[in-house]
Amino acid sequence: MRRKQTYDTPVLNMLKAFNDFAGGECLLIELRDQWYFHMGSRGDNRFIYWLELAMEIANEKVEVVYKRVPGWYSEVSFHIKETIEI
Repeated sequence: MRRKQTYDTPVLNMLKAFNDFAGGECLLIELRDQWYFHMGSRGDNRFIYWLELAMEIANEKVEVVYKRVPGWYSEVSFHIKETIEI
């Protein structure tokens, strides 16, 4: 019998969050909120860590776009081309 690994749940929830925006675009903050929704709580504060691991799996289906605004913060958005199979 296989044991559940500690990294399975956050990465799978990140892929579910990507799938919620499949065929469209979302901002980083929207993706973060959707990930917290799938996690069920805000207890895990390592969102960027889990995002990097999930991007290794879904890098061909997700395009990261950095929008620079002079004198202001950069905005990060994600274009999710299609549903990611889990």
